[in-house]
Amino acid sequence: MKEIKILGIPVKQINKKQLLGLIEEKINRREKLHIVTVNPEILVSAQKENEFKKILRQSFNIPDAVGIMWAGYYLSKTNGASGLFGSLKKLFWLKWSLILTPFWQKKFKIFPEKLSGSDIFWDILKLADKKRYKIMFLGADEGVAQMVANKMKIQFKNLKIVGAIPGSAKESDDEMMQKIVNNAGPQVIFAAYGSPKQEYWIARNLPYFKNSLITIGVGGTFDFVAGKAKRAPKILRSLGLEWLWRLIQEPKKRFKRIINAVFIFPWLVFRKH
Repeated sequence: MKEIKILGIPVKQINKKQLLGLIEEKINRREKLHIVTVNPEILVSAQKENEFKKILRQSFNIPDAVGIMWAGYYLSKTNGASGLFGSLKKLFWLKWSLILTPFWQKKFKIFPEKLSGSDIFWDILKLADKKRYKIMFLGADEGVAQMVANKMKIQFKNLKIVGAIPGSAKESDDEMMQKIVNNAGPQVIFAAYGSPKQEYWIARNLPYFKNSLITIGVGGTFDFVAGKAKRAPKILRSLGLEWLWRLIQEPKKRFKRIINAVFIFPWLVFRKH
């Protein structure tokens, strides 16, 4: 499968249909798969944490943000650029590609689709409902995972939910969590511990799970589903401005993260490629 390396991290050029087909194939073959929905903030963090970068180099990464779609487009236009002429070419495409960001759905097609965790969550559940896969919800605040499970039981009649708990992402609790997962026997785990905690947790524990497992970190998705947080309106998501909505909703919490995603990330892509 084709991929593009962004800041040293491979991101798969895959669409939703192919991803769901791969998940079904892995479950049928009883093979494990760690899916990471990467965004600019995650890739910036990986530049500072070697262990995190190592995990991402070994996981199955899919594009979860307009910034990743932009990076794929920008790199396709500047591939092989070097020397003075190459620097000027890169500068031109940096400016021009950023101007095109509001039109990303038509222009940024190097990655077939943006596969947001909040959307893929529903797609995987539809597949699980059809195939009767066993599902486990882990993470978020006390009671949130159970709220998600209750809603899913109503929406998906054939869904087999074998666990819905906050659990623990602490390394000291790994043995306990392995027992919980192995006793429940899920085929798909949604981990909502937030990044990078959820990626560290999956990387540490996945080898010890007895069942064939698809694991995917879904960040704040549980809060959206449970109604504890409101996702950006569709019009803002279509324009690539979901980051602005989050900044308005949680200015103190989001400011530094938005700076990394909107400003630091493009600069790093420009400088390191």
